[in-house]
Amino acid sequence: MSNKLPLYKRISLSASYALVSFGLLFLLYYPVIWIFLLRPKTYRSALIARTAFARMFLRFAGIRWKVEGAENIPSSGKIILAANHDSYLDIPVLMMLSKEPVFFVAKAELLKIPLFGDFFRTVDVPVDRENAEDGRRAFKAAMEKMKEGYHLAIFPEGGVKKGKHVLSPLKSGVFRMAEATGATIVPVYIHGTADRVYDDGERTFYRPGRVTIRVGKPLEADTIAGQKGEFKDRIFELAGVERS
Repeated sequence: MSNKLPLYKRISLSASYALVSFGLLFLLYYPVIWIFLLRPKTYRSALIARTAFARMFLRFAGIRWKVEGAENIPSSGKIILAANHDSYLDIPVLMMLSKEPVFFVAKAELLKIPLFGDFFRTVDVPVDRENAEDGRRAFKAAMEKMKEGYHLAIFPEGGVKKGKHVLSPLKSGVFRMAEATGATIVPVYIHGTADRVYDDGERTFYRPGRVTIRVGKPLEADTIAGQKGEFKDRIFELAGVERS
């Protein structure tokens, strides 16, 4: 049914406001970010500008966030912020955690989106999940960026999950990355973004409100299988749900 409705009827007034806020901030920040992305020397400045853009968007869109457990993020060393993925709002929300610029590893389809595409052609790492060779390329590219001092922000579920369960099956890439680089994985549970943007099957709604970011203690297991299990335990613990 939703496909038969014109676009302006499928998007609620509140969702339209959020989109307009994004568009206005995009026009303000994009020229600055684009200039920073022209040279590798200023990539770090581009990431800082992106974080500022994300912060302003969340505020304009009426998103208030609260961080719990920020002391669990190491003050130095290679860091991977690994979070659950309930909504596209998780992307700017996760950026609010790190004092250092973060880069993302995400699906190659984002290359087609203005601004997102510019980042994924320069500082972020796109990956074609259906292509094993491209997966190896992305893995090496992410390793190089971590060696340069950037923190990695990633969603181990591999995409926005469907349904109300706490976690979808996890991909192994983030855990192999930690093993290869010696990075510390910091588990993050983001609560509330799924309630901010939702679709009732006919229209897309947006609802301003609070989002909680809970940071768990860094993983301690020294094997990929061990870290996967420990990550699940931490996320369920942060969600306040007993793991079955």
